[in-house]
Amino acid sequence: MTLLHLALRLLVAVIFLQTITPAHAAEAKTILRNAAAKHKVPYVVALKIATKETRVKCGVWGDGGKSGGLLQIYWPTANSKYAIESFDGFKKMSCEELTDMGMRHLSTCWRMAKGNLWKTAACHNAGWGVLNGKPVPSMAKTYANIVAKMVDLN
Repeated sequence: MTLLHLALRLLVAVIFLQTITPAHAAEAKTILRNAAAKHKVPYVVALKIATKETRVKCGVWGDGGKSGGLLQIYWPTANSKYAIESFDGFKKMSCEELTDMGMRHLSTCWRMAKGNLWKTAACHNAGWGVLNGKPVPSMAKTYANIVAKMVDLN
């Protein structure tokens, strides 16, 4: 690796560390805690999902930019279930708004799964259909296994 590559990697690391300060992390956990309380999801469940999805960091966009918020609500889900009609509008939503929407989805999964963490995680990953007889895709099984094995976080 050349000196230039090392310098660029160091610069990226410094920029990253400046954007994810403890204050940002605390704010993200507050957003998550408030949304969990509002939607009656146990905080530890929300925290496990958010840790798996984003390491509890705002500003993370997954699925090629189609998933956002601490719980990574998926644009097609936001569009079909919550009437967020504009993708541009979805992309402009705050971390708090996206997390609230993701928590609404997680809350439905939690209730439908009757408090079963594995089923809740599979539902969050693959959709409500997996709790209504639809087969659980292997990717969702892996996801649910990871979440279910997480130690309790605070």
